[in-house]
Amino acid sequence: MKSIILSVQPKWCELIASGEKTIEVRKTAPKETPFKVYMYCTKAGYMYRCRFDENHLAIPEVWNGKVVGEFICERVTEHEICDSGAVINYWAEGLQHSCLTVSQIDEYVGKRSSSDYGKKSKVYGLHISDLKIYDKPRELGEFYTICNKYGDDSCGDCPYLAVEQCSFPCDDCVDTWCSVDNIKPITRPPQSWCYVEEL
Repeated sequence: MKSIILSVQPKWCELIASGEKTIEVRKTAPKETPFKVYMYCTKAGYMYRCRFDENHLAIPEVWNGKVVGEFICERVTEHEICDSGAVINYWAEGLQHSCLTVSQIDEYVGKRSSSDYGKKSKVYGLHISDLKIYDKPRELGEFYTICNKYGDDSCGDCPYLAVEQCSFPCDDCVDTWCSVDNIKPITRPPQSWCYVEEL
């Protein structure tokens, strides 16, 4: 099963954690289901939860900038948005469980110009199941992506491209290799989502 990291604003993290929000809306989604979703709580806003130690003392855990939980997405529903902003199948597919109104979804998709008239805009509903909120949030650095680029021609200025210049027998001989064996640590959260592996 493939896995993704999904960037989620704190207010939506809270609603997902409470079980109230059972569908996450995105402009794009993985094509193959099921897939595992790691939920990254963005830094916009402030969010924390309390956990309790062995002495039953409350320990506040800041969620912002951490991977706070995971869920399985077994189904993705596709929804067209009309020129009027109406979402087709909003009620039939349970999109109200995204905790977004039709106008909020239309705003999320963005303004459409007159040249877009008649073109179909789409959103995807990621259905949340088997939700697990971590007792202790995880760091972004515990996840990585597989780099599918090989050779220094396609690696460009990648910080993980190691370069060694020979001094003997030739001065212009250069050896390059991937210093992380094509396993790139996640250092920045995705704008929306990206495929990941777990360390």
